Amino acid sequence: MVQAFRSSYENVGENKPKVVVDLRETEYMDSSALGMLLNMQKSLGDTVESIRIANCRTQIKKILQISRFDKKFEID
Repeated sequence: MVQAFRSSYENVGENKPKVVVDLRETEYMDSSALGMLLNMQKSLGDTVESIRIANCRTQIKKILQISRFDKKFEID
């Protein structure tokens, strides 16, 4: 899944879009997935206006909060 995820954001335009990562179908998140999100943020840098993580299940949102991702991303 790493390569598929990476290719989904590698061609983000130069018009500073808002990126939304929809986790609606995500049932489990481990440290590898957290690392993928951090790599995406680092790769996109200033080319995007914001990165929002949307539609988190309760347990996923807790993992993100415990990992302090709420300080790095908008989470709803």
